Amino acid sequence: MSNQQQDPFFTDWTIFERLFGNPFQDGGNHAAPFDPAALEKQMKTMVEQSFRQTGFINSQYSYECFETHNQIITKFTIPSNVKPKQLKLSLTRFQAELQGPNLYKQTVAFPVPVDPYSGKAIFKNSILQVQARKMLLDKEEPYEVAIRY
Repeated sequence: MSNQQQDPFFTDWTIFERLFGNPFQDGGNHAAPFDPAALEKQMKTMVEQSFRQTGFINSQYSYECFETHNQIITKFTIPSNVKPKQLKLSLTRFQAELQGPNLYKQTVAFPVPVDPYSGKAIFKNSILQVQARKMLLDKEEPYEVAIRY
């Protein structure tokens, strides 16, 4: 009789192992007794690894993004050993990309499109503040289309 037929709460951990790329629980030993503390530790490690890969944890340049009625404001915290001349900032309608020394990049997606030509950046006390105006959405006037017959 298989594990699935014996236990109504049976979980096929191999699905999760393929998804997250590493074994669950006791090194992949699926016969090991369930240990909630070990599972919690495993999940915490996997979440931290996932966030570290995306730049949300232990990022060289941490950031905050704010939205006002007219602007998007992004504040980057820059390490004290990095000088403003070592930074390169570029804006598109959808994101800001900050490049620093050692080819390090930090990309921030904006919640709404901005006008990249309106961008302004100020560096003060290890904080780089970037401001850009939101794109104005013009009221669309209906365009009459001729019907051919």
